[in-house]
Amino acid sequence: MKKIVIITMALAAAAALFLSCEKQESAPAPVKLVPVSFEVSSSDLTRAGLDGLSVSWSAGDVIYVGPMASIANGSVVIGTNGTPGVNVYELTADASGTSVSFSGYLPEDLTTTGYALYGTPGLYQIYFKTDRISPRWDNTSSCTQTGVKDGVSSGVLMMYAFTNGSTNSDIDFSTRHIHFHLGSALLKVGVVGSDIKKITLSTSAAATTSANFLGGTCMNYNTKTGGYSLVTTSGAIQSIDLVPSGSTFVPGNYYFAIPAPNGSTGSIASLKISYTKTDDSVLSVTSENTLMHTAGHIYDSHVNETLCSPE
Repeated sequence: MKKIVIITMALAAAAALFLSCEKQESAPAPVKLVPVSFEVSSSDLTRAGLDGLSVSWSAGDVIYVGPMASIANGSVVIGTNGTPGVNVYELTADASGTSVSFSGYLPEDLTTTGYALYGTPGLYQIYFKTDRISPRWDNTSSCTQTGVKDGVSSGVLMMYAFTNGSTNSDIDFSTRHIHFHLGSALLKVGVVGSDIKKITLSTSAAATTSANFLGGTCMNYNTKTGGYSLVTTSGAIQSIDLVPSGSTFVPGNYYFAIPAPNGSTGSIASLKISYTKTDDSVLSVTSENTLMHTAGHIYDSHVNETLCSPE
């Protein structure tokens, strides 16, 4: 995904076999995969959130899809550094646009319940418990985001879909359609001049597992309820740098993407926005208000560098 435009709109690697002279375990039956294609439409994404804004996909974008039924706690593993995963399958966008098909292969019996995920940096495990899925990911990469004028860069938004056959029906396996929800909110900042090389969003408030953080080195997201949390507060990310694609920002509006609950409200206190200029001087402002944020919404800071004070 090249960006979200703001307008009036990953087979498991073979494991070594250790054969006992006394007993040999039979290999499990292979999973039969069949070709599939799912449509992800802009209308559903619009209804999912971002205040009615549109999402434009790029050819080659990848989403993860997997089964929910019979998944044991911790049995779904997403590989890292090129290592394939287990019980997760990739579908790839066939073209670019707001309504595109994602194609790939899924298990033949994956026809009723499952999940789909996009944009979870460092995703490495998915937990199944009490009729819901919780993706767990290492979100360290979001300590730095690339600023895109009037949008956000690829992969910084977390999106999810979940169908359990009862209370959630985001994936229609019969019509092959996926309706994503957003797990991120956006905070808007402005740039007036041409000498800003970095914008930093930070919080000095003490992190808890559910508040006062801008990301985490290990996080969970409940795809049934839309709730999110840190696994441990020691993994809280409390500062994000927004950097330009070139040497400096072009004047305009830019957005920080931060994880947020969907269907409830999170909170981040003592937020500070800092602008670093080409001469390394810093201008900043700290808010006296707490950001009460919900996934799918844009929050305007009403801040640019001219409204900040020298540090």
